[in-house]
Amino acid sequence: MSKTSCKEMNRIVYRRLAEIQMSAFDRQSAAHAMRDAEMIADAVIWVKEGIASFGAMLLKPVYRH
Repeated sequence: MSKTSCKEMNRIVYRRLAEIQMSAFDRQSAAHAMRDAEMIADAVIWVKEGIASFGAMLLKPVYRH
């Protein structure tokens, strides 16, 4: 999923969260949970991309003389 489509999906979810009938405290708790989940997902993606960038370097054959 591209970053732009993910951001658009987040906007839709936050808009739906604003439309749902719930108390202000519950709405704020849900918004904080969404932000926390986004940060965790971004961190996982960052680590995955970091490992992938090192993967090519680590998987090169080593020639011993």
